[in-house]
Amino acid sequence: MIKTPKQLKIARDHVAKFEQTIAAAEAAGPTNDMSQRLHQAYIDGLKSTVESLSREIREFEHLASGDISCIRLKEWSDLPKALIQHRIAKGMSQADMARELNVKPQQVQRWEAMDNQTASFQVLCEMARILDLQMPGLAVTNTKIELVSITSESIIERTGNVIITGVNDRRVPLSRGTSSPWARNEVFA
Repeated sequence: MIKTPKQLKIARDHVAKFEQTIAAAEAAGPTNDMSQRLHQAYIDGLKSTVESLSREIREFEHLASGDISCIRLKEWSDLPKALIQHRIAKGMSQADMARELNVKPQQVQRWEAMDNQTASFQVLCEMARILDLQMPGLAVTNTKIELVSITSESIIERTGNVIITGVNDRRVPLSRGTSSPWARNEVFA
């Protein structure tokens, strides 16, 4: 996934180089030590790479235009990638996100290099709040948000309720469930 304008430029340059390589390989034909079949597999591999990069370029350009219709957030495992997509669609740079999170830009770059898989759940929730991202199963009402000074783990142990912890120490009750508590839409009191 292309995440920055710099990566977009690099991807475009790679596509141009791959297309030149494909044209040269097709014009030259197979060498003496390469069969026609192996030569065609080489060209097909290059074309596949161009298609993949072109698809990523189109996705980034689509997101950069502000259209978020291509973002799919069906379950919580989609959240890390959706956060990157929403950041791009909102025209927010990694440095802008870092400023909002009060971290160094390199930290956001490291998280996004791993598709936000290394960011804590708390940070992911704060990113979602900054981006105003709607998530399935998340119920936020004035009566359900409360400031508390204990950890989410201790709340779960004491009450059995599942919560999301925000960077600003907001706790948002979620729905009950066994293995995936946020998968259902009911909210407990």
